[in-house]
Amino acid sequence: MFLVGWMSMLAHADAIGPDAEGCPTGARGTANHNGSFCIPEPTCDAGCDADRSCERTSLCILEEERPCGGMTTPGTECTYTHVEVTDTCSADGACAVGECVVADRCVEPSFGPRCATGVGPAGAFSLAMLLPLLARRRKALAGCG
Repeated sequence: MFLVGWMSMLAHADAIGPDAEGCPTGARGTANHNGSFCIPEPTCDAGCDADRSCERTSLCILEEERPCGGMTTPGTECTYTHVEVTDTCSADGACAVGECVVADRCVEPSFGPRCATGVGPAGAFSLAMLLPLLARRRKALAGCG
């Protein structure tokens, strides 16, 4: 029984938490043994998938060399470049942490805010096209024309 409990503690120690949430447009959440954080989406250089659009983003990006940690060969140096989106750039291009990087990135299309009814842009357009028809029918039913 002791062995089962000890093994479960080892497995838990190697667990990776959930991806970061609330990343700015142009970034997505990820997680590794260093925790949860946001990383930049790919640039549009090679084109975007069909469900993505190319948008200009201004992101504060921190790049730093970090030690690999974990099971590395003793006596050897191992580092990697950690890339993390810390925020969006301010209007003047400043960042509290990292450097402001302006780039066209593949992002989920942003359609702006939805109406309080939950009708998106396509629904609102359809409704706008129907209003003149409804007004004409109302006039006809009232005998006005």
